[in-house]
Amino acid sequence: MFSPPIPVPGVRIALPRAFSEDTFELIANWGFNFVRVPMSYWYWARPSEWAPMSEEILERIDRAVLLGQKYGLHVSLAMHRAPGYCVNPPTEPLSLWSNDRALKATCDYWSTLAKRYKYISSRRLSFDLLHEPPYPSDAAYNLFYSTLGQGLGEAKPMTYADHARYVESATKVIRQHSSERLVIAEGVGWGTTPDTNLESLGIAHSFHCYEPVGVAQSRSPAMGKGIPWDQVPLPSWPHGWNLNQEFWTAEDLKQFFSPYTQLARSGKLVHCGEIGCYNKTPHQVTLDWLEAALSSFTGQGIGFAMWQLEGEYGLVNSGRTDVAYVTMRDGRRLDQSMLKLLQKY
Repeated sequence: MFSPPIPVPGVRIALPRAFSEDTFELIANWGFNFVRVPMSYWYWARPSEWAPMSEEILERIDRAVLLGQKYGLHVSLAMHRAPGYCVNPPTEPLSLWSNDRALKATCDYWSTLAKRYKYISSRRLSFDLLHEPPYPSDAAYNLFYSTLGQGLGEAKPMTYADHARYVESATKVIRQHSSERLVIAEGVGWGTTPDTNLESLGIAHSFHCYEPVGVAQSRSPAMGKGIPWDQVPLPSWPHGWNLNQEFWTAEDLKQFFSPYTQLARSGKLVHCGEIGCYNKTPHQVTLDWLEAALSSFTGQGIGFAMWQLEGEYGLVNSGRTDVAYVTMRDGRRLDQSMLKLLQKY
């Protein structure tokens, strides 16, 4: 809900609309227990002019935290755009990975939130440090980086040491105010690969599931211009096309995310922070793929969050043309089949 539009250079964007209590109530009534709130610093500061978080924006966040408590929902505050990094364009003027000022500004924001919510239990609130960090420049060969190069995300390089520096610094300032706060580190490589250098911090690991891209991201503008979709097979499942020109089955999907299931089996906290399928994939293919992924993850005790509730990847007003929608009381259109599948897991 805090994902911003592209701003006018030098102008702070308008505040998001207030969180709707009806939305939190609806999520709870459907039987779910988790809400992820994406945040962007553009709502309270300009690029490279990193002002403190205003009381006005903090009150908006307060509302999400309090509504989560009221309806028994865990709220995870996720930094989607931090000073110095965002996976989405435009590129930040300074780099979180190499600029001390950017690092301090981001940690200061986490310090503000940690102090403000220090009396909220970790059972009800977590801090997700950064949305989809890039592939480390010192990583071994990786399918996605090799295929797309810098076609996605931040062009300024990040090493494993840079990533650890940020996670360690942010975790430290958070726990100065809230020693038991649940802190989440998303995988490097846009949320696909756990950084095992962080084990001593006692944090949770999060991954994002949009694989194979020929199913979950087919024809999506989120993939940039790196894939010639007119030359890619139409989505199917099983045997969904991926970047390595191979066709994945459910077993390939399990294998790709096996580092996370191994962490879960070893007792570490692991969560699928995003899973979703763009609306150009046929509806039945979408449901079949979701079933394969969710059965694999939840079978290992790994929970999930859908990207998104409402929109092109979601189950409300998704814009699909091959769904028998149910009209909700407020006039929005619900994908009832997808809802039932999510409730199953």
